[in-house]
Amino acid sequence: MESLEKIRGYGDYNELLYSFEKVGVVPRKERRMKAFRKALDDCQLGDMGYSRNCFTCEQGNLPKTNIRELLDKGVTNNDWLSMFPHAKIKHLPNSFSDHYPILLSTVSEKKRNKATNFKFEAWWTMESL
Repeated sequence: MESLEKIRGYGDYNELLYSFEKVGVVPRKERRMKAFRKALDDCQLGDMGYSRNCFTCEQGNLPKTNIRELLDKGVTNNDWLSMFPHAKIKHLPNSFSDHYPILLSTVSEKKRNKATNFKFEAWWTMESL
């Protein structure tokens, strides 16, 4: 956990593991990515991977200023994966934020398709209580 405490000094865990996880103006410093990889390794955590869009954060509308990054990810250990062997991360479309939401599903595709799927409507966030 000591390694995660060192990373915390940078703010939150919005960090990249590798340089190919960013497209845009200023490249991420290799030492920061290496420190994040070491922190995950020290804590015996691994990236779960994802499906759909490969970037979870996008800023800037113009080609010159557009930055896309894979910041939001799911990490886990082997014990957790053994309890949820069908766990998957999906990157969902965004609506209001520069970060795309991520969905952690712990149910296999076959089981989930039989159940009624919950659908979130973006306009719900604009309703007053």
